Amino acid sequence: IKYLNNLAGLSNITYYTSLLEDKKGNTWVGTGQGLYVINTKTDSFISFSTREGLLDNIILSLNRYNDQIYVGTQGGINILTPPDAKQKNWKIESYGNDQGISKLAQTSSSDIVTKNGIFLWGDRGITILNKITDTLIPKTYISGIDIFSRPQSFSHDPWIYMGKDDTLWNSARDSFYLNGKLPASHLF
Repeated sequence: IKYLNNLAGLSNITYYTSLLEDKKGNTWVGTGQGLYVINTKTDSFISFSTREGLLDNIILSLNRYNDQIYVGTQGGINILTPPDAKQKNWKIESYGNDQGISKLAQTSSSDIVTKNGIFLWGDRGITILNKITDTLIPKTYISGIDIFSRPQSFSHDPWIYMGKDDTLWNSARDSFYLNGKLPASHLF
């Protein structure tokens, strides 16, 4: 018999919510204070909480799909991918309120991952998360640049890159210009 709660750092856990073994033999432990991944061969562990990127510290469920662990929390779903030969760091993906996923009933162990990788989140009904495979990268817009505290433009006509309702600010003169109302003598 081996008692894992004797490991330093695990003795202060008040309750356990979920247990899961991964392909490498590590034991994943969901608690009310975060997630612990215990290597029972070396008696060592790593912990995850909101500080490391979890949506919530109260873990409600643990599911495995391929090499990923789906962690159901009160704040939503985190998908953890452990390091491997290609990826040296842990990867944490989050799906919470911003993506329309929330846990209203605080039910535990009421979700599964199908053999096709579809996550079924049981609550007051069932939410289906067909995992997004591509990372969504928001578009980046550069709205201005200052060099030595002086506004710069990359065109003699700054309006060609702006929308019809945009306003052009001139911080050096503490003034602004509406589209098409730029003084003819002003150079950018």
